[in-house]
Amino acid sequence: MYKRLWLATNQPGQLDMAIRHYRRGFEVRGDYYNGENLATCYDMRGALQSDPDEALFDRMSARKTRENIVANLERILGDPASAERSDMKWIHATLANCLFALGDSDTASHHEELFRALDPALWEIATFEQGREYALATGAAQKERRRDE
Repeated sequence: MYKRLWLATNQPGQLDMAIRHYRRGFEVRGDYYNGENLATCYDMRGALQSDPDEALFDRMSARKTRENIVANLERILGDPASAERSDMKWIHATLANCLFALGDSDTASHHEELFRALDPALWEIATFEQGREYALATGAAQKERRRDE
């Protein structure tokens, strides 16, 4: 809710509240939904920061969150029982977007193909593509920063 309010109002307090709630959800549940939203909100806030140290903190928090998500989801996929999961589409979609943001386009593209092969509904495709667009922009910005350093 707070992330949508932030997107509608651009009030930084809304973004801070979104981070607080997604972080709590990710800490308690360890799930990819809260984690991916948390990482996205960190990136959004990092882009707003005027203090370079605060911006770096948010970018690193986003990166570490995504690395954690990828590790968790790879463990799930390594479990033979994972084939029974009803959320396999979202596992592949989330892996794709996290890996795009982390700069691993080849593996990300593979998971995007697996997501699309599971016959997602139009709204699921639209949701994935919105996240992918943001993840690709994040990955490109990270590459640019590394070149500048």
